[in-house]
Amino acid sequence: MRLVTASEMQRIDRQTIDGGHVPSLVLMERAGEAVAARVLDAVRHRSGTVEILCGKGNNGGDGLVVARLLAARGVPVRVHLMHGRDALSPDARANFDRLDGDRIGIEILPEQLEDPGPWRDGDPPLDATPGADPATRQLFEALRNASLCVDALLGTGVTSPLQGRLAALVNLLDHAGCATLAIDLPTGIDGDTGGVHGVAVRADETVTCGFQKVGLLFHPGRAHAGSVHVADLGFPAAIAASIAPQRFAIEGALVRSWVPRHDPTAHKYARGVLAIVAGSEAYAGAAVLASMAALRAGAGMVHLFVPEGLRAMMQMHLWEVIVHGVESDGDGALAAAAAAEIQTLLPRTRARALVIGPGLGAGEEPRACARAVLAGWSGPAVVDADAIAALPLPATAARIVTPHDGELARWLGTAIPESPLERLQFVAGTARTRQVTLLAKGPATIVGTPAGDLYVNTTGTPALATAGSGDVLAGAIGALLAQGLAPERAAGLGAWMHGAAAQAAALEWGAGVLARDILAELGSALQAAADA
Repeated sequence: MRLVTASEMQRIDRQTIDGGHVPSLVLMERAGEAVAARVLDAVRHRSGTVEILCGKGNNGGDGLVVARLLAARGVPVRVHLMHGRDALSPDARANFDRLDGDRIGIEILPEQLEDPGPWRDGDPPLDATPGADPATRQLFEALRNASLCVDALLGTGVTSPLQGRLAALVNLLDHAGCATLAIDLPTGIDGDTGGVHGVAVRADETVTCGFQKVGLLFHPGRAHAGSVHVADLGFPAAIAASIAPQRFAIEGALVRSWVPRHDPTAHKYARGVLAIVAGSEAYAGAAVLASMAALRAGAGMVHLFVPEGLRAMMQMHLWEVIVHGVESDGDGALAAAAAAEIQTLLPRTRARALVIGPGLGAGEEPRACARAVLAGWSGPAVVDADAIAALPLPATAARIVTPHDGELARWLGTAIPESPLERLQFVAGTARTRQVTLLAKGPATIVGTPAGDLYVNTTGTPALATAGSGDVLAGAIGALLAQGLAPERAAGLGAWMHGAAAQAAALEWGAGVLARDILAELGSALQAAADA
């Protein structure tokens, strides 16, 4: 799914309409149909009225279409307009005129609303507004008792902090504690950065129109959006491609298309053999996690190269892995001389891909070993953790580099941008300049390719912030490489599976998720990707 900024979406919309491809009212009707379908599903087993908050622009027009379609299905619905009919955009006005006033409650909000102040995480819903204004109390009661509230106030139209009546309305909605669905973007969220303009709606679900928005994938917008569904409105692909760069969200059909498919007669070598160079006396667990993750992610066979002192331990823990002990230095890490042993053994393993780095340690001996192994390996490789500093540049073979921000800053010798758009540009530029597939870990993991394409992951949870989770990711991506996926697909699918596995683990373990819990869910995550 293509990923766009708010301004790109507005240009796609305008060129589609002005070029005569799809009339504006048809686009609005399609958006309303998609939202109404989600609303009907959400309120099927609920009582109460659907309360729709409408601004004066086309986002409000989408809300008016939703109201008409719901009423036609017998759903109790009430519209709360920020402005009267004459202030509405032409398309919103046209849909206002199609409302059946006998079946739909229509109210114009008062010019003044009492503001309860911003809702804070952990605040319980208010039982009543703190003030005495009757109009505000009546509105608040309607929101508090709604079967669902629909935010059709601004969409991508927010450019400055919400103030006055609009800010008060958003705060009332958040304090009411009702289930909320936002159209396109939660009001108050910046479509380009995910930032909050003063205050913002906290939605349980967002139906975004046309294409996925950058601001819905980066925090805090990601948290405000809830679960996100993209409504295909029929924008011409050629127009979208001419306006938006090669930037995509890792979700749905894209994920499904990347899942490896194996012939029913495939044997373990056909499934893919992966070699892993990992571990040290200080970080032995990294080798275990990466190896088991590779198997759970579908590799047919794994060969693990570790310092000789770890070989017996690895064989006790890794029954399904072939373990090779090679020369170690005085600190229990790989010696530089171990590279020659590894290079001699690698061809015999029939490995199709390599993972190097998890738990190697930051000493000069393991780094020299990693540098020599990478220089001698012409196949695809995942370069993780302490091996990143040893990567010869620019890369002359397929390399997936998987740093967190600290490792990325050390590797490049520069600060990493925090702004989402700057971060996207930074990842794209680094991947292109260094000719690697760069997977920049974070709350919204980004994959950049040597050609400059970008992919942003849509799965994940704070539970991923635990020791060893990166080793699981490296092993999973390596397994996908070994199964024949192109580097950008292996990195993107690996990130998606990793995040989905962590989400599943968090359902059981909450804040106590361990890397091994993520590992245990990888197989199910791979199946979920196939079914996405």
